[in-house]
Amino acid sequence: MNAVVAALLGTLLGALATIGAAVVTGWAQREGARISARSQHVKDRHEPRRSEYRAFMKVATDLNERILTTDGYRDTTREEELALRRHVYERWIEVSLLGPDSVIEAGARLRDSVLGTLAAMAESRSLVEDLNRGNHEDDDAEASALNAYEESLHSLDALAHLLIEEVAVFAEAARAALDDDGTAPKPAARKANGASG
Repeated sequence: MNAVVAALLGTLLGALATIGAAVVTGWAQREGARISARSQHVKDRHEPRRSEYRAFMKVATDLNERILTTDGYRDTTREEELALRRHVYERWIEVSLLGPDSVIEAGARLRDSVLGTLAAMAESRSLVEDLNRGNHEDDDAEASALNAYEESLHSLDALAHLLIEEVAVFAEAARAALDDDGTAPKPAARKANGASG
């Protein structure tokens, strides 16, 4: 009888060990598949993000180069300003859809900086058009118009330097987003109930 009990106990323990090994193996395979799928998902999102972030930064750096060219600044045309504005919004839409929030926030600042620079370019164009029309009553009015145009060029130069700083901030946020492989723990969300702490 002891032999029968020992045989049954041995069979039972063998079955439990087999079941346990199967469960552990299944869990390990499922975990491996999950990690592999996550890795592929991150890879699939990385390249489109990289391309769009780069294109968005290129809009800003091209505009900056347009202003700070060594040949001297050439005023824009209205058509060029509209095309640039349209291009900024097209790139912005892509960046805002790809995210994440940190990139969208830095991108919004860069977008606003680009649009502000474009507005200053339009103002400069308007001032030089007024100056070129020559409809000034006297020399003082013409000197005042010339002074306003020169001030707009100085302002534009300052905006171009600020623009390049915003590009650097955006690049840092984009680089962090691209380096995020999804394995780092996310910070706990703060409650939005207005409590301070």
